[in-house]
Amino acid sequence: MHNDDYNIRHPKVARRRTMEEIAELSGVSKSTVSRALAGSEQVSPATKERIFKYAFEQDIEEQKPSNHGAIGTIAIIAPTDATMSQRMNHPFYTELTTAIIQELGMLGYSSMITQLPIWSETAVNQYFEKHDFAGCVVVGQTIESDFKNAFMLSEKVPGVVSWGVEIPNQPFVTVGSENKQSTREIVAHLLKNGRKRIAFLGNREYPEAQLRFQGYELAHQDYGLAIEPDLLIDAPPFDLKYASLIIKEFIQNGVQFDSFYATSDLLAMTAISALLEMGVKVPEDVAAVGFDDIRMASYFCPPLTTVRQNIEVGAKRLVEKLIRTINGQEVASEVLSTELVIRKSCGVIR
Repeated sequence: MHNDDYNIRHPKVARRRTMEEIAELSGVSKSTVSRALAGSEQVSPATKERIFKYAFEQDIEEQKPSNHGAIGTIAIIAPTDATMSQRMNHPFYTELTTAIIQELGMLGYSSMITQLPIWSETAVNQYFEKHDFAGCVVVGQTIESDFKNAFMLSEKVPGVVSWGVEIPNQPFVTVGSENKQSTREIVAHLLKNGRKRIAFLGNREYPEAQLRFQGYELAHQDYGLAIEPDLLIDAPPFDLKYASLIIKEFIQNGVQFDSFYATSDLLAMTAISALLEMGVKVPEDVAAVGFDDIRMASYFCPPLTTVRQNIEVGAKRLVEKLIRTINGQEVASEVLSTELVIRKSCGVIR
């Protein structure tokens, strides 16, 4: 084989050094490299200069297929509660996580996803001892008492952000949708169209569900109606098999209701399926509404009336705030607007 042929097939290229190589050459951690490359003032000028020297020098080697080039790895944590419910099986969180990964990828970051029992301090410590992350995104929240263990994450990585509701004294910011007024409006839509006994489906120990229940209460107050305790169904958000059993038991007990509000689309769809199995028509007999507007909501039968959360904007805000946090800049939690989406499941299309 002639040398020219070999050089065509195996060209010499300038290879960008990896974070691990830059850190080793500079004598610092990967997180320090990440901060320096992002322009953080927390890294001294001398250290920055040393890091930049190795970062922008290029090794010359034969070109080979590789996945190098990420400027840091971000941990994406799906927190589980003590029941170990599978959050990543939930379409809303799957869609949100996908959007976050895309946003991080466009900025040159790689991602590592895991489900983590956030209630276990030991599990949290062990996981972060094994990895050196540039930052962390927590996708969702467990019940508030367990989720407070997530506060320790700010001690493990340079930056942390979370999707959900801002909890008092938390050391990192959250991005999440408006929950209370959105629920107030969708429940009011049922009430103004003649529905009077609206069941509530959800676990009120979760921070977002707490606010959604407050919106449910406010809508009833607006119409001069009292909350009926027998209409409150404590349905788990991620264990759909168990949720279906609870809903069927509720129906079998003979509780009278003409509609329901579910704290997620997936719960709403689970309830509709249970109703149909028992011969109850939706929306003719019982109207149904949810929250999220996951992709399948518009294709469900009947198409689901719901509150739309803007996943793309949410992912963009989370990543923006994470990078600013890594850079040592001030950030604040943010509540995103939602949109009421009326479809056939509520019985009235305006």
